[in-house]
Amino acid sequence: MNKLLRNPFYALALLVGLLFTITVCVDAALIVKTNATGNAPRRGEPGFALLDLLDRHGTKILAGELAALGICTVAAIRLDHVRGRREFAKRNQQNEC
Repeated sequence: MNKLLRNPFYALALLVGLLFTITVCVDAALIVKTNATGNAPRRGEPGFALLDLLDRHGTKILAGELAALGICTVAAIRLDHVRGRREFAKRNQQNEC
């Protein structure tokens, strides 16, 4: 019986990718809203805290999420490769017996 193991890095990559997508969409929406109205929200107005956060740290946040997505992707591929080689070696060993 061949038991397929789940790769946890796929789920992690999915979550990080979703977070990255949401961050990009929020950043773009705030930029469009600010440009359409001609002025940014002021302290105490809705959207100020998020706009301020993205203005100060948006590039770092997006870069971190993108790096995490890359690491999860490489880790998922590597784990699949290692498991595949192990399964191949196991089958070859069973065929020799």
